[in-house]
Amino acid sequence: MTSTSTTQCQNAVIIGNDPDGVEVDIASVTAGAVAGAFGNVTLLPLGETYTHARVHINRLMKIRTASGINTREDADTDNCMTITTTNGMYQTNEATDKYTHKPAVPENGSSGVSQEMNLYMTNGRQGGAGGGSETYTQCEDASCGEKNTSAVWNYPADVSTLTSAKAMQTMRDGSTDQVALIYALSSPYTVSLIPPTIDMAFGTSKAIQAEEVTDGSDFFCRFAIQEPTVTISIK
Repeated sequence: MTSTSTTQCQNAVIIGNDPDGVEVDIASVTAGAVAGAFGNVTLLPLGETYTHARVHINRLMKIRTASGINTREDADTDNCMTITTTNGMYQTNEATDKYTHKPAVPENGSSGVSQEMNLYMTNGRQGGAGGGSETYTQCEDASCGEKNTSAVWNYPADVSTLTSAKAMQTMRDGSTDQVALIYALSSPYTVSLIPPTIDMAFGTSKAIQAEEVTDGSDFFCRFAIQEPTVTISIK
């Protein structure tokens, strides 16, 4: 199963479809309770057995670094911290460039204080896929005056390179604000007359990546969001 085969979940039963979505703090101990309350499990047909769940999440994640991250690429970028997102960090503005640009953050963040930052799953391609070159623009200074317009973002090539999902949609353009992921349930679940409980556990240790970018004289940090570790059980 490749990272683009989320359509393999055939005849799926939708148990939650709030048009406004549900915001979940996946670093909170109540994350599972909030996410679990989103779905209506009574919609599942009696007697059917399920092994996987498909979820759709927003391409936006709000992340705050717990402490400075050392990119280990240069002594100048050993204290990367997230900062509050502003329009001035993008070539045009955040709304226009959120899927096509990655901003650059100065060393030490905002006076050495970590702040919540909007990060997006930018346009990309499946890892190892041929054809095409650039998928997004990398800003190389704090105001995106200097930039690399030929940057490439690779999504996982196959299931072996995913953290916990069994399939993940590759976001090639900005036509949708959501990304689909398929997870295997901790164990198969057969629907009975007793309403089940959905438990969802989230791991955030691999949810953010920090790398170094430079405009040729100054060094900056760039952040990217990764697939969170998710465990789902229905019982």
